[in-house]
This record gives sequence, C-alpha cells and structure tokens, in this order.
Amino acid sequence: MYAVLFVIGVPWYWPASDTTVWLGMPAWVVVSLAVSVAVSLFTAGLLWWAWPEEDETTGMETTR
Repeated sequence: MYAVLFVIGVPWYWPASDTTVWLGMPAWVVVSLAVSVAVSLFTAGLLWWAWPEEDETTGMETTR
C-alpha cells in the first residue's frame, strides 16, 4: 500500500507543461498533499490497531 501511495504522491508523472490549478495551487501540489495526508492516516490506523493495549487490572498487554 505504501508503494502505491508513493507512486501517486511523487509528481514525476505530471507533464512539465501542465498548468492545471486546483484550490489556487498547481494540481500536482494538491495531489501530493492529499497523498501525504492519506499516508499519515494509513500509518496512524495501522499503529492504532496493532499497538498493544495495557490491561489496567493485571498490567498485562493485550491486542485490540
């Protein structure tokens, strides 16, 4: 999944002559920022679900 997001997020496939503007910025900037947010949310989600949670009653770690 990270490889796919990396390929989409790095703007090497945008033509140099492209002048498309979204939200007042070049389109490749908007796409790169959106992919950056997606990678951050994906990583946070993976860590949220995989991080062991400490059991308050016994002090033992359990998975979610």
